[in-house]
Amino acid sequence: MSSKWDDFFRILYIKPYARIGPYLVGIILGYILFKKEQQEPRKLRLVTLSAGWIIASGITLACLFGPYHQHFSLVTRSFYNAFHHTCFAASLAWVIYVCLTGQGDFVNSFLSWKAWIP
Repeated sequence: MSSKWDDFFRILYIKPYARIGPYLVGIILGYILFKKEQQEPRKLRLVTLSAGWIIASGITLACLFGPYHQHFSLVTRSFYNAFHHTCFAASLAWVIYVCLTGQGDFVNSFLSWKAWIP
């Protein structure tokens, strides 16, 4: 491994503050779910659910496959590196929220499938 990559991992990548965004997304989701448990359950409208699924799917696919064989400018790479972990965590938080509130339908059934249990 080159010195350039060693410096990148040592100075930035392994530092805990580099992952504060996804951590905060998880903390906020936990707080929302805790508060929701204490209140009367409220179902989301179909438009809100559909928009949430489309946005979460788009963000997840963009985070996973967006940079594949692409040559972006320095600014674009900087934005991607700054936000892709947090955006991925937010889209995953949407899936968790919808499934735990009983509105996940097919996705919840698929993720709860008995075949996943070892």
